[in-house]
Amino acid sequence: MPDSAKDADWREYQVLLEVDGSEQLTQRNLVERLGVGLGTINHTIKRMMKKGYVKTKQLNGRSITYSLTAEGFSRKMRYIVEYARKSFDFFSSLKESLGIKFRDVVESGRDMRVIILGTGEVAEVVYLSIRDNEMDLEGVYADSAQGKWLGHVVKPVSQLCYRENYLLVVTDLGGVLYSDNEEIKKFKDSGDILFVRDMLTEASLAFGKRF
Repeated sequence: MPDSAKDADWREYQVLLEVDGSEQLTQRNLVERLGVGLGTINHTIKRMMKKGYVKTKQLNGRSITYSLTAEGFSRKMRYIVEYARKSFDFFSSLKESLGIKFRDVVESGRDMRVIILGTGEVAEVVYLSIRDNEMDLEGVYADSAQGKWLGHVVKPVSQLCYRENYLLVVTDLGGVLYSDNEEIKKFKDSGDILFVRDMLTEASLAFGKRF
């Protein structure tokens, strides 16, 4: 499917999420919520009206509001199910790739313990892969340390210290490299660091925003 078609489908999905029948929205409401131009919203709404997903209502003789039709609601639910399926595929693929990396470490004979940098869904996949490969999790660190995560106390990144025979796994996918952290630089210099984002193809990263 051409990128333009994917963009249109993604914009359509965004509108379906906003126009859910519980609240009457104008085009300007949608512009503010989605952060796109009025022309883009206008084009998307017309496209969705032709498909029978959206219906209009005159408000106060001036503004036109939009709500979902039964078909629009059905389409919204199909989008959600498809996203859930592809998200599952994404995390399954990530877990498999991590397993290969961790098995290489185990088979190398190095008695390495793992440190996770970051929390969230990707970190959870890392955690499961660590357990599957019978490796030891030394600790969990994050920018904003709060309480426990999967039974481990989350410590601030400022407390992270480089140690030999420890593998640091950075779970952030947004491109944060912590380039100003001297301890993380030591992990990079030693080669004992794994950026999860480097293991993902551009197509895999697109699961989060496109179908």
